[in-house]
Amino acid sequence: MNHSFLKNMALAALFLAIGLVLPFFTGQIPAVGKMLLPMHIPVLLCGLICGWQWGLGVGFVLPVLRSALFGMPGMYPTAIAMAFELAAYGAVIGYLYARSKWHCVKALYKCLIPAMAAGRVVWGAVMVVLMGLGGSAFTWELFLGGALLNALPGIALQLVLIPAVMVLLDRTKLVRFTKPDPACRQAGGGRAKTNKILNSIHKTARHMRMAAHGIDGTMSQRSHGLFFICFVPRRTNFTNKKAAYSRSIRSNYACDTQTGESRVPKERRS
Repeated sequence: MNHSFLKNMALAALFLAIGLVLPFFTGQIPAVGKMLLPMHIPVLLCGLICGWQWGLGVGFVLPVLRSALFGMPGMYPTAIAMAFELAAYGAVIGYLYARSKWHCVKALYKCLIPAMAAGRVVWGAVMVVLMGLGGSAFTWELFLGGALLNALPGIALQLVLIPAVMVLLDRTKLVRFTKPDPACRQAGGGRAKTNKILNSIHKTARHMRMAAHGIDGTMSQRSHGLFFICFVPRRTNFTNKKAAYSRSIRSNYACDTQTGESRVPKERRS
């Protein structure tokens, strides 16, 4: 077992424990639990931090295990339907976030909202099957009431709390965003533009260096026999531009304008 696997397993166990404890803060009252949805929060965080596989596993086990240990929620049909619902939450948000180009608050919402929608659709489909096996009908009114209307406080809590927790973890350097949050795309666009400008400078400097070999004798006398051309490397990283400029200054091409030969040793020429 590698370090990453052991770390994710420990975090998944932690989120499972949090999911078992959180409903006690609502007094284990079913109506309050359906409004605040306390077990959803650790499952969504587990999918974001540990990955979709762990989110799926914790989401499926959590309601069934809690029903077996504490009797809440009831095993049939509530806990079974919740098992599929929470598994969908953890799997979808973990899958989307892992394949997101940017890891920031904006990307977080783009993954959180589809996951919440997918989980409710899965819950509705499972409830139709379970209620049908029990000889009851699961109507659209029951679906809208259970998935949306009664759950509005919990939905609002998740939309506020989960991004806040991720930002807090990023600022404490426990779980870092891969890109800085404010305007992720602008940062990427600025980097691309800078590299394009530096490449253009490189091409111009190369043309100047080629032209330097054709300078006549009059120009060489005025320049005291030396002509310096500074060039910028073709592939320059945005974050290392200051170091690139320093290297370019130290590696100036010194050309003898009478002979056109470079005074830099061959091993130092690019």
